[in-house]
Parts: sequence; C-alpha cells; structure tokens
Amino acid sequence: STSMNVFSPLIDHFSESHRVIALDLLGCGKSSKFSDINELSQEEKEILSKAFYNPFASITLIKQILENLDIHNLH
Repeated sequence: STSMNVFSPLIDHFSESHRVIALDLLGCGKSSKFSDINELSQEEKEILSKAFYNPFASITLIKQILENLDIHNLH
C-alpha cells in the first residue's frame, strides 16, 4: 500500500492551475485502519478485507466524497 504523500510533487505541480483533491484509500496512509486487527479471527479478517479493501469499496468511497464536495466534473 502507499499514501498520497508519494504524489506530493504532482500535487504541488497541478495545484498551481487546478483544484487538487488527494486522499488515502482505506487502509493506506492516514486513512482509517482497523487498530485491533490482531484480536480478530482469520475469518473476521477475511470478511473485513472483502467488505472494505476492494476496488468497489474504494470506488464507492470516492464517489461519496465527490458528491459531498459537489464535484460533478473531474480529470
């Protein structure tokens, strides 16, 4: 996994002429993580992984963020 910090040079560059929104996807960088994961069973870990750490969950999260920011067009 990685964080938005990897893209800092690009964020700096494009923010001069564009509105830049950078986020860390679930489980990456400064985003929410399950802090007590060591206390979970393997089955519970797999359920959480399928529910939250997958492309569809990430797409849904990004869509919700854009809707909350009232952003309809993006590059």
